[in-house]
Order: sequence, then structure tokens, then C-alpha cells
Amino acid sequence: MSEDVPFQIGGGFNPNHVFTIRATLGTQSATAYAWKASSSQVGFRLWLQNTPQAVLPSQTTGNYGLWIASINGYSTTVQFSCTGLRSWAACQFARSGVQLPAGEFTGSSLVVTTTSDGVVGTYPFTVVGTDGSVTDKLDATLSIGDFGISISPSTATAASSGYANYSLTVNSVNGYGGPVQTSISGLPAGATVVAGLGTIGAGATNIPLNIQTTNVAEGSYIFTVTGTSGPLTRSATATLMAQPPPPLPPDFSGNISPTSTTLSVGQSANFTITLNSQYGATGSVNLQCLNIPSGSTCSFSSPAPTLPANGSVSDTLTVQVNSRPSAAPPATPSPWTGAGRHPGTLLPLAIVLTASMLFGIVIRRRKMRLDILKLNPVPVHSLVRAGAWSFQGQRHAGLPANGHPSELYISEEHHAIRSP
Repeated sequence: MSEDVPFQIGGGFNPNHVFTIRATLGTQSATAYAWKASSSQVGFRLWLQNTPQAVLPSQTTGNYGLWIASINGYSTTVQFSCTGLRSWAACQFARSGVQLPAGEFTGSSLVVTTTSDGVVGTYPFTVVGTDGSVTDKLDATLSIGDFGISISPSTATAASSGYANYSLTVNSVNGYGGPVQTSISGLPAGATVVAGLGTIGAGATNIPLNIQTTNVAEGSYIFTVTGTSGPLTRSATATLMAQPPPPLPPDFSGNISPTSTTLSVGQSANFTITLNSQYGATGSVNLQCLNIPSGSTCSFSSPAPTLPANGSVSDTLTVQVNSRPSAAPPATPSPWTGAGRHPGTLLPLAIVLTASMLFGIVIRRRKMRLDILKLNPVPVHSLVRAGAWSFQGQRHAGLPANGHPSELYISEEHHAIRSP
């Protein structure tokens, strides 16, 4: 199926320009290229469809797309060639010579090959088509590019276990936009790249380059990022500074000994309190007994012992049971109430340790809770047992969030401080 479609070219059209006519039928389309010719002109006309991007030395350009069209029914065989190229570059045509039918157009691919001697720059050359009688020429350019690698900042600091963040830029030289494969070397053991490497197009800027450190030894490490594209390799260096983690804040811990003792009403029990310095904590530790139930007393051999840095200090706590408490809060069952015994009441006794240490700043506070339980009347004696620490308030990682509370049980049969 064919159909002639008449059209006119306006008088203002530049006869040196090529125009196109595009036809569409359903999902199919076709394009014809032509130009305006004078009634006396006979021959052919050349044109290039593409302007390839810059290439690296020893690479081959993309296809320029060479086309040739018959003018006024001219039919011939046309030979193609290039002039003006440097010694390290050459044109390659898919067909060095083409048969041009009358009134039609045809084409050939055209690329330019280069050698490793190519130098960055833009080089004009000429595409020539001739049949011996008629000659047409086209101006074209060959661009040779390059690329570079840069890292910012030149030095970044990370904890021995942490992150160091950089920015990576692949610079384009003379319009080169080809892919660049990046890699890294020189990182210390424990350091890995978590983002930023791979294939990057030349011209990309500020690509995040993130390095994670895991137990990296303290020190300064120079690493290299290398980019490769075609025959070229470019690189940049930067420095990773690994620092030890910040010191942990001063702290202290403690314990009480012995874990149990027995005494009668009117007697006392001594307990050894041992305080341990952690992370250089030093200074005076104030010991206090709060909420002492009636009939009992609490005292220390030294209410404010001095804790040496990274050392320990001991003090003596004396608990005296003089009589049954005269008043008590609501009843709480005793964990060891036997048959025929009635639940007693639980009275709180807290031993508070406050640390007034470096530069007079209170840095830690520890509390051990002692509970007093009153049982039904029986003959009087007492049992005292010291338990583990129970902490309240601010604490440092590594200290128990909740220790086992110690309880002071008092009855007419016996009195006890004990840990369940």
C-alpha cells in the first residue's frame, strides 16, 4: 500500500538544513529525511544523526550515524572517508561505499577508534562522501576525556567502634561521563565500607562514603579509593583516625558480709560493708540508715569512709534490736510463717549510700532496703542475715538494675535481717 501526500516547503526555510517527515499508522511509524534543493541541483547530501560523548584514550566512540540522500533523482555509488584526524585516531564505516538509489536515502554507521596515545581535548575532523563527480563534506568533532577521584574531608575521626563519614566525587574531564568502577584498599582490620563504592558515573559528586569501625586499634590509617574506567585508573587517598572509646563515668559498687547471723532481743549484729571503686571513682561515701523501725538502731564505724580510686574500702554496720516495734504498717505475710502463726507486719529500713566525689559533685547514689516483719508473740530471740544490694536511681551499665532486697524480720520469737 502506498499513497502520495503532497506538501510544500515555505520560502523562509534554510536550504542548508535537513528536515524530517514522520508518518504514523497505528503503533508503527516511519521517518524520512530530506532538504530543499534548487531545480538545477543534482547529486546527494550527507548528514550526521548523532554527536557521541567523549571517550577515553584507546576507546571507540559511539555511532555518529551517517546518512546520504539522493537529490533530484540522482543515483550513484558513494565512497566515505575522514580527514583531519590525529595519528592516534581513525574513522571506521560499516560500509565504506554505498549504492544510492535515485530519489532515496541510505546510511552507514560511523565510529572513531583511538589508541592509548590519545590526549584529552576536542578535535575537529571532516567526513567526506564522493562518487568522483559529486562530493559532499560534513564537519564533526572527536572528544577525548578523562576522570579523577577526590575524597572529602581528607581526614575523619571515628571511635574504635563507630563510623567515619566521607564524600566521594568522580570528576569528569572534558565531558567524559562513562562508568567508573571504584574500590578501596588500606583500611585497618575491623574497618569496612558500608556505603559509597561500586559503579559510579563520571561527573557524580558528593557520594556518601561511610566506613564502619569495629574494635579498630587506635591509630592513623591512610586508605586509597581507586577508580577504573576502560584503560585508565585514578585514585585518591584519605586518612582514618581511630580513637579509643571515651572513658566510662566514675562509679562504685558494694556488698555486705556476713550473709546471716543470730542474736536475741537486746543484742546487736555487725556487718562488713565493702565499697569498690569503678572507673576511677574516688572521694567520700556517706552512709545513712533511713526509716529505722522503733526498737532498733543502726550505726556505722565510719559514716563517711573515703573510697580510693580503683580501690576499695570497708566499714562496719551495727544493727541493734532492743524491742519489738511499737507500730507497724499494714500486714504483709512472712515468707516463713509456720502453722499456727499469724501474719505479721513489714516495716521498711533503708541503708542509703551517697557518693560525694570528684570536685564535690554527687555522682552516684545506692540504696539497700531492709524490711522488718513482726510475727505473733512467742519467746524472743533474733536472727540477722544481710543480703545483696538493691539499687535505685541512676546507674551505670553493668550494675544490676534490681538487686535482691534484704529483709529485717522482727517478732517476739525471733528477729531477722535476711535475703529471700
